[in-house]
Amino acid sequence: MRGRKVDGSGFSDKRGLSQRVFAALLILAMIAGGALSAMGSAYAASPLEITAEPLDIVINEGVAATQTFTVEAGGGGGPFSYQWYRTSGGSTYLLSGKTDPSLDVPTWSPFESDYYVNVSDGTDTVMSRLAHLTVNALPNAPEPSIATQPASATGLTVGDAAPTLSVAATGSGTLSYQWYRNTTDDNTSGFMLNGQTGASITVSTGAEMDSYYYVVVTNTDSSFAVGKQTASIRSATAHVKVNALPDAPAPSIDTQPLSYTDLSEGDDSPTLSVAASVTGGGTLSYQWYRNTSDSNAGGFMLTGQTQDTYSVPTGSAQDSYYYVIVTNTVDGNQPTSISSATAHVKVNALPSAPAPTIDTQPLSHTDLSEGDDSPTLSVEASVTGGGTLSYQWYRNTTDSNAGGFMLTGQTQDTYLAPTGGAHDSYYYVVVTNTVPGQHPASVRSNTARVVVQDVTSPTVSISSGINRPTAQAAFGITITFSEPVLGFTDADVTVANGSLDHFEEVSSLVYTADITATAEGPVTIEVAGGVAMDNYGNFNAAATPHVVTYDTTGPTVSLSSSVANPTNQSSFVVTLAFNEPPFDFSTTDITVTNGSASQLQSADGTTYTAVIRPAADGPVTVGLDANVVTDAAGNANTAAPTSVSTVYDGTPPTASIASTAANPTNQSAFDVTITFSEAVTGFAVGDLAVTNGTASNLSTSDNIVYTAVITPAADGSVVVTLPSGSAADAAGNGNVASTPYSTVYDTMAPELTEVRIVSDNATPSLAKVGDTVTVTFSASERLAASPAVTIAGHASATTEAGGTYTAVYTMTDSDAEGAVPLQIAFSDPAGNAGVTVVQTTDASAVVFDKTPPVPVIASPIDDARLTDKQPTIEGTVEPGSTVKIAINGEASEAQADSDGKWAFKPAAALIDGAYTITVDAIDPAGNHSEVQAERSITIYTEQVSASDNTVDLLINGSPSKIGKLTGGQKDGRSATTLAVDERELEKLLAEAGPGAVLTLPFTANSDILIGQLNAQMIKSLEQMNAVVALKTKQATYTLSAKQFNVEALSNKFGSSVNLRDIAILIEIAAPSAEMTKLLTHAADQGSFTVVASPVSFTVSAVYAGTSTEITTFSAYVERTIALPAGTDPDKVTTGVVIEPDGTLRHVPTRVEVVDGSYTAHISSLTNSTYAIVWHPLEFADMNGHWAKKSVDNMGSRMVINGIDNDRFSPDTEITRAEFAAIIVRGLGIGLNQDQGAFSDVQSADWYSAAVQTAYAYQLINGFEDGTFRPNDKLTREQAIAILAKAMTITNGSAATAVTEAAAEGTLNSYKDADEAAPWARRGIASSIQAGVILGRSASSLAPKANITRAEVAVIVERLLKQAGLI
Repeated sequence: MRGRKVDGSGFSDKRGLSQRVFAALLILAMIAGGALSAMGSAYAASPLEITAEPLDIVINEGVAATQTFTVEAGGGGGPFSYQWYRTSGGSTYLLSGKTDPSLDVPTWSPFESDYYVNVSDGTDTVMSRLAHLTVNALPNAPEPSIATQPASATGLTVGDAAPTLSVAATGSGTLSYQWYRNTTDDNTSGFMLNGQTGASITVSTGAEMDSYYYVVVTNTDSSFAVGKQTASIRSATAHVKVNALPDAPAPSIDTQPLSYTDLSEGDDSPTLSVAASVTGGGTLSYQWYRNTSDSNAGGFMLTGQTQDTYSVPTGSAQDSYYYVIVTNTVDGNQPTSISSATAHVKVNALPSAPAPTIDTQPLSHTDLSEGDDSPTLSVEASVTGGGTLSYQWYRNTTDSNAGGFMLTGQTQDTYLAPTGGAHDSYYYVVVTNTVPGQHPASVRSNTARVVVQDVTSPTVSISSGINRPTAQAAFGITITFSEPVLGFTDADVTVANGSLDHFEEVSSLVYTADITATAEGPVTIEVAGGVAMDNYGNFNAAATPHVVTYDTTGPTVSLSSSVANPTNQSSFVVTLAFNEPPFDFSTTDITVTNGSASQLQSADGTTYTAVIRPAADGPVTVGLDANVVTDAAGNANTAAPTSVSTVYDGTPPTASIASTAANPTNQSAFDVTITFSEAVTGFAVGDLAVTNGTASNLSTSDNIVYTAVITPAADGSVVVTLPSGSAADAAGNGNVASTPYSTVYDTMAPELTEVRIVSDNATPSLAKVGDTVTVTFSASERLAASPAVTIAGHASATTEAGGTYTAVYTMTDSDAEGAVPLQIAFSDPAGNAGVTVVQTTDASAVVFDKTPPVPVIASPIDDARLTDKQPTIEGTVEPGSTVKIAINGEASEAQADSDGKWAFKPAAALIDGAYTITVDAIDPAGNHSEVQAERSITIYTEQVSASDNTVDLLINGSPSKIGKLTGGQKDGRSATTLAVDERELEKLLAEAGPGAVLTLPFTANSDILIGQLNAQMIKSLEQMNAVVALKTKQATYTLSAKQFNVEALSNKFGSSVNLRDIAILIEIAAPSAEMTKLLTHAADQGSFTVVASPVSFTVSAVYAGTSTEITTFSAYVERTIALPAGTDPDKVTTGVVIEPDGTLRHVPTRVEVVDGSYTAHISSLTNSTYAIVWHPLEFADMNGHWAKKSVDNMGSRMVINGIDNDRFSPDTEITRAEFAAIIVRGLGIGLNQDQGAFSDVQSADWYSAAVQTAYAYQLINGFEDGTFRPNDKLTREQAIAILAKAMTITNGSAATAVTEAAAEGTLNSYKDADEAAPWARRGIASSIQAGVILGRSASSLAPKANITRAEVAVIVERLLKQAGLI
């Protein structure tokens, strides 16, 4: 095949073509190629062509690492070059670097693709066919699944209990595990933890760390024979953070060690000492070091030198530097160390003493024999220059005066060489000259050889390692001589009852051979004397004969016992008689069914006894199986031919007594049945013990079940018992005493007592439809289970509790009115009937009333117009009824007298308007009226001239007479109302334009000052973005019109209500007497001083006599309270809210001075009564602390609390619950008592209301599992996120959102900004921009660090100051 000629593009022009189109182009290329070849034949003898095309390949994944495509080409005019290509998905890719005739393609994973190659000779290029590669996927083992991920542990401190990370996984095969650690939150590229291959890992907390752990779980399933048998999955990471311990106080060195540089060898050791101290407590420890250079780092630790002093050795010359490291250790803190300065110690070397010389050398002795007199070796030495000579002798095995063995105690100039045994040794002496103050000098003598000849006969011993009879026919022996011998052969060994072979000389000392026994019995091996000779011609002495007993017959045994069958013995003895002593025989070798063997004993080692203890009732078998013991030769026993068997019955028979007679009973004689647990003998009627009666007629058919007749003697308890030992079973066990059978013999009829009837009506003697009538009674004795009770003629079920019987019936409309009848028929359990009862014993009765009352309004008449603001409403109804009067839905009550008359007067004056009065009634039996009485009235006020009470209001400070002032009373206190003219207000607002301020000024001294507008006016003010201000001599109240939320307010009264009909009342009032009393009590309890009298601020809306109060606002509303003249501004702390229960809470307050007068500006989200107080507070543990000023300020404002009366503990980390409480108090938000936001916050928890309030104001969120985790520590980023949300409250519309880009720009200046979580980054940035938070340093945010109590006090103070609230 010639191939296809192509251009240099590698056929890239086929991109995007389908395979079918591509195939067509290939065919055209082939045709064109053929034509060109034909044309070229006229001038080219051998054109370029492909002679062997690459072939298609089909293979399974993983069979081989690669597969190879190969092409061959011929012809052409020059050397060939190759370029391979791959086609896939309609695109072609040049394979860079693939320029050989063959192409290796990886085949580890499944895929399909086409490959071809362009071949060029420098002039022409031809293209091969497309070769298709198919790599088939094989079925692989499935990945395991992880059911439980490892949990993070981030609140740890060095030294805490080590957390265990665990994973729970499942898979189709065998699971294996490998744990990894990473420095980032990534479950790839971690560090493999060697040896951590279990489903859990325990992480050390010995040092500070911040790491992420994960595990790779591998499923190995061998059932996948052709595919991959393993598949793995990675767990999620578990974050483990171990925080460092705080540093212990650093020690200081008061006295440094001194240097010693003029010492000589042998001088007294100088003592180096250091004096150290520490401020703040702890235990000091010391470690000395030596260095070769003048540096107090990198020295060699001196083991054991751990005191504050160190004696430096002077035994040899040295030039060293010493220093000590002093460490302070405090429990729960990181030890802190300091290094002393170096002390230079120099020990100078001594001069050498004069060397001695040896004048006479020791002489050799080589012709000695064992036992000869010891030769004396001597040396003569001298020294020139003075000194003292000393000597030390040595022995060597070679002719050398070095490396010998020192002879202890041989320190004279002579030495007696030993001759007790043969030896060939070399001796020499070291002579030493010693001069005080100088190094000793030594010299060695020549060697003196000492040879002692051997004259002792060699001994011989025979051993086999067998020290008891053996079943081995063949065994080895070892023959050992005391010294090397000559001439010893196998013929010198005699064997009785056996043969010898495989004789071998291991050495001239040791010989071995194999012995084979001929028959059972002793095998004796001997070596005679004089058969071998040592190197000195001494013949051996005879060996002690070695005897081995050959035994191949196992022991036999027989078992016997004198135990009865059956038996009730709890233990019995079995004898085991062997024909020869058993080896290692124990009780565990004895087979006992239903029992155990113990106390194995033998007097002769052949006959044994064992104590057998049955385990339970039933057959007990004792035997000895084969092959459980051996004789001394190791032959196993044969099984005992017979076993010892008996039946153990250690359980005494039991007896139960029963009767079919009722209990109690009125039968004059009744049968009892006595049933034993097994057959017995010896039981007679006289054995039965009967209290208050007699027994007779005892009979049985099987010796198990007996019957007897019991005849009671008189009314009362009759008890039948069977004493123990009355009968016995076959094993001789006497019966245990029976449980007494007891019944009551009763012939007296019962009587009822305390019969009573009541209703669950509010009046128990009355009942209406649906009420439950209850009959209760007691009896002179217990009654039969179902007394027959009827109530109002209806049978009623009866229950009993504590001797009182109860029957109930619910009255229906079908029952007759009047006294409810009852009837009780009864009997006792013995069957004695009582007299039927139809009357109560306490004269109680219930009257049934099912007729509803009909109320009537007698006055006022319908559609009456009244000027009386408190009109009297009166009428009639059923006597004793409760009358429900509603005036425009405002409910009240009155009580009808015995004549059925009632009257009602509203407690508070009604304002002008239309009213609807409705009246319902409930009669004494509780029947509600079905017909409602109704009246319509109108309350109005006669008009008076406006010329005397028109006053100026201010629009943007300009006066206009559009206000009308009226006086009056409210709740018994003086009140002044300033009403606004709507038409005039609309005109003035149009002139003033947007943002106008409407001021309602008061000069009156009334207790209550009220500004009155209607909802339409407020709507107009809202549309103009206007503000309403109520201004009195002592206070101002400024509200944005938007805070009234007119639309929501009007919906409370109905969607069709005209806004002009809704009155809006803004009040500033002096406190009530009760409120003043509460404040005085709170001041006494809270140790604060009231600076300015309290003032109440309220806003309410009234429509048609119905009033609703506006208590909360969406943004801070400002009030001011003028401080009394002469007030010291340094003795004003904050404003507080006085709650109805007498408790106080902080509200953000700042004090300003205008023209020398001080005014408190209070910002609050609610209406209430406010007072200004002085509450100075300092904490003893804040002195010198960086946050003292902020902590004192927030503590004085009642935003933060101490851990007790005197301490704040500023550096303690804060919990999530504590922070929630502080932020709520700081913002001055009233507590919300709602529950249910978080599953782990209960109503009884101290922080419950604060957490619920913070959640309601969207300051906090919980976790995905529905918990808040109140006691977890709070990180800085979590705290800042909450702070950012709080700024939307403190700053209101001025709060600006930070874009993501702006946030990143702000955070870039902090090196650890990347540690901040994505959800927290914008909040952190906005808080930084607002100046509410700073980093822990100029370059560090520490977002993951836990925030301290001091830091919280500072940032809450900044939050309030930044918003201008304090």
